[in-house]
Amino acid sequence: MDRVIKEGTRQGMVRTMLGRTRYLPELKSGNRNIRNLGERLAMNTPIQGSAADIIKLAMNKVYNRLKEENLRSRLVLQVHDELIIETHRDELDRVKAILRECMEGAVDLKVPLEVKNVGGSELVRSLEAEGRNKQLTGGGKLLKIGLTGGAATGKSTVVSILKELGAYIIDLDLIAREVVEKGSPCLEEIAAQFGKDMLRPDGGLDRKKLGDLVFSDRDKLRKLNSIVHPVMIDRVEKELAELEKRSDIPAVVIDAAILIEMGLHRLVDSVWLVKADKETQVRRLVERDGMSREKAENIIDSQMPMEEKERLADLVIENTGTKKELETKIRKLWRKQ
Repeated sequence: MDRVIKEGTRQGMVRTMLGRTRYLPELKSGNRNIRNLGERLAMNTPIQGSAADIIKLAMNKVYNRLKEENLRSRLVLQVHDELIIETHRDELDRVKAILRECMEGAVDLKVPLEVKNVGGSELVRSLEAEGRNKQLTGGGKLLKIGLTGGAATGKSTVVSILKELGAYIIDLDLIAREVVEKGSPCLEEIAAQFGKDMLRPDGGLDRKKLGDLVFSDRDKLRKLNSIVHPVMIDRVEKELAELEKRSDIPAVVIDAAILIEMGLHRLVDSVWLVKADKETQVRRLVERDGMSREKAENIIDSQMPMEEKERLADLVIENTGTKKELETKIRKLWRKQ
């Protein structure tokens, strides 16, 4: 692992066993906390990253075999080192055999891969035993919801409704402000990377000046994200760990416009996406914040396209109607959880 970190620091990246590259600018950060996170990611990549690569190869093989044999079963989801397949009872034995063959033959390794098949009620029991699916287990365990959406889609309104219904809110915007407070390591790194003119006379961050700079330049935005995101993720993970110990909270909502972009969707049980068309977003930003149409469009265009977010969301909440209609939708969704 020391060699992995050393080479990763020199090259600014690490590779999985199958050669996939993961760029880690955090390894070269002057901020010790960010650098430590980069080292953890570097150590993790050859292990979990390689497992994800292998499962993707197996997934392609499984998909082709199901198609070649004209089976009705279909791939539903791939998560890290797991494949979820929807199959018909009369095809179950054949699908299990295909899965084992494709997994074991995905790559040529010196050690055999262990393949575990579980299905139906057996799958539910397995998930409950491992504590990896909070929605199935119930029993007072904390339900974690990731709430996301583009700028001016109405996400803040949804947060207010969920808070009223009893959810604990982790506000990523608040965390983003806290990690760049005056004197913080992140703020020092921002000044070093973008210049001290990003600071106000009192030494605090000039948010407007920095926003104008990064929202019109994707490379600068990526650089900013590499500074603040690792620290923010660490804060969220620690807060979730503390909340898991409590029994008085039915659910926690991570409120984050860039939930998916930061990888925080991997920490939750369900991703909720608040959606509005782009013209509605632009109009709301101009009317609400008094900004120019050009700046509003730059902010929206700097975010992940809504279509991509939809593919990763478990629930999509259309918000093009009235506030009352939105509230009715949220209350119905909450009752189903």
